[in-house]
Amino acid sequence: MAHNVFVCLTIFTTRVLQSCGSMEMSYTLAIPEEGFQVVQHMPKKAEGREQNTLYLSPRTIKEKEFNTPELNTYIDSLYAMMLLKDGVGIASNQIGKRLQIFIIEAENDNPRYNVLGSVPKQIFINPLITKTSQSRKNFWHGCLSAENQQRG
Repeated sequence: MAHNVFVCLTIFTTRVLQSCGSMEMSYTLAIPEEGFQVVQHMPKKAEGREQNTLYLSPRTIKEKEFNTPELNTYIDSLYAMMLLKDGVGIASNQIGKRLQIFIIEAENDNPRYNVLGSVPKQIFINPLITKTSQSRKNFWHGCLSAENQQRG
């Protein structure tokens, strides 16, 4: 009996440490060897949702990280994923990172988002909403983290 308890406790501890390690990686600018994957939405009561980066608070980018090769490479990789998935925007939490960074860009020739008009590439780091407009635009969106789900 004691041996079984020890084995179970060892397995539990190993899994907790592994999950902590992966959660810790989500706070870094490191790019996984296997590359980024787009994280998908999970229903409210889905198992594992509490560990999904879409629902966890991101950290701010520190001043000492600005203008570093690591941050520049990370942003280039985030942008490449947005283009690969034909998106008009992407946030770090959508690729498994808990960082306050997102990118937007829309071209006039994109038939799916032509109502937006041209939106030049913009990179937001540690964004703060300071003002909002009263004007609204309705358009069909295709959130990269809601693959195969109709959203409007």
